[in-house]
Amino acid sequence: MDINGAVVLITGAGGSIGQAATRAFVDAGAAKVYAATRVDGAEVALAAEHVVPVHLDVTEPATIAAAAARCPDVTVLVNNAGVNHNAPVMGASDDEWARHEIEVNYLGTLAVSRAFAPILGANGGGAMVNVLSILSRINHPGMATYCASKAALYSVTQALRAQLRSQGTFVCAFMPGAVDTRLTAHLPIPKLSPAEAAVALLAALRDEVEDAYPGDMASGVAGGLAADHKAVEAQFAEFI
Repeated sequence: MDINGAVVLITGAGGSIGQAATRAFVDAGAAKVYAATRVDGAEVALAAEHVVPVHLDVTEPATIAAAAARCPDVTVLVNNAGVNHNAPVMGASDDEWARHEIEVNYLGTLAVSRAFAPILGANGGGAMVNVLSILSRINHPGMATYCASKAALYSVTQALRAQLRSQGTFVCAFMPGAVDTRLTAHLPIPKLSPAEAAVALLAALRDEVEDAYPGDMASGVAGGLAADHKAVEAQFAEFI
């Protein structure tokens, strides 16, 4: 896929990955990047003529509809908005936090995808990237409800890929390991930088990789799952 000249919309553009992706798309020659944030006036990556701030809360249907009406030229949708409460499945606030993660990570992304899929189709097909996690494929008990929400999104990403194929839309499940963001600040483990994640995201688009596992952690876990899923499950069970 040729990114040069693309018109991109990135949800969660105020976060670390969103800002890095905005920079990367501009540097790669995107004609326009709609930097969508939940809070009006939130800081985005750069004040450049190619970057257009957009208000979009993935849990608010009215803002999704308004963004779709305002951005009819989108050719690449990057569903990046997400939340992680780092909650085990048996926790004091598991119902509240689990519901919020499902509403943002799964239902919110699905709503944005539904709103922008016809726009992608009208503009020649284009591409949709769902920013997931390697934890879409295996559950980390210390953040169990987050993993469940991302697993649901991985499943629906496969359905989107199947349904949008006829209109020529490429759909990528982007599944990094830990990325150095506010959500992972408490984890003393090797992490991809947001810039590295953004570079990998654009590479997955260019090469049309349907399931992308950037970084040693993600690729290692994916390989382990292919070889012995239960062994990886047992390994992750020790992280509680």
